[in-house]
Amino acid sequence: VCKSAKKVNTKIHTVVGGCHPSVFPDECLINPYIDSVIVGEGEQAMLDIVNQKSSGIVKSKSIDIDKIPWPARDLLPMEKYIKINMPENIFSPYSRVTQMISSRGCPFNCVFCATTNFHGKWRGRSPCDVIAEAKMLKEKYGIEEINFLDENLVLDRCRTKKLMTLLADLNVAWSNPGGIWIDGLDNYILDLMKRAGCYQLTFPVESFKQHILKDVINKPLKIGRIKGLVTHCHKLGIDVHAFLICGFPQQTKDMMESDFKMA
Repeated sequence: VCKSAKKVNTKIHTVVGGCHPSVFPDECLINPYIDSVIVGEGEQAMLDIVNQKSSGIVKSKSIDIDKIPWPARDLLPMEKYIKINMPENIFSPYSRVTQMISSRGCPFNCVFCATTNFHGKWRGRSPCDVIAEAKMLKEKYGIEEINFLDENLVLDRCRTKKLMTLLADLNVAWSNPGGIWIDGLDNYILDLMKRAGCYQLTFPVESFKQHILKDVINKPLKIGRIKGLVTHCHKLGIDVHAFLICGFPQQTKDMMESDFKMA
């Protein structure tokens, strides 16, 4: 893409960002078609580049997540996006679906995940601000379902309870297809989620072998809790999907087959 841009006009300033550039900025900047690399979140960093205050490798500054404006959906042909109907949750039964992010980051450091390198520490938006955006989506665009794309939606229990209480009054379905923090769930929180419109959750299990989680991928998850949580989800009518990863060090073929059977 950057090469194509330079072919159009060599004076075009090309910028790359995201997980890979954030982890390997020097490698990216070696590319002769790349002028700047943003490490981390891009809102302020991109503004600095546009205002010619920064170039080369530009590291993001800490941002108050509540001060970031909502996505400028009014600049997009939203009906085309809705008509295409490609929700993050491919099993969505709704026709008018969009995405939201109510928090960023994660305090954990699973070895396979780039979230800590990209977003840094966890930060949650004010529940009232989240609800205001969701209400706007429902009233302005007729949205029936929201896919929350948070890496860790339920980290702050008090915030989770307030958010779910407010969502319950909005009457909009929602799902968390990117994966929920399993150890942040219990029957009480699941009950709140159901009343708030949740119909689908994805459990990022990765492996059902505790030693793989603890010793290989550094994932803080108690496998013994999963079955009870899934059972309660089914009781509530919440669909549960799971993420499993194959090919970890020390993971044998028999272990992988066992994981699939367990799921």
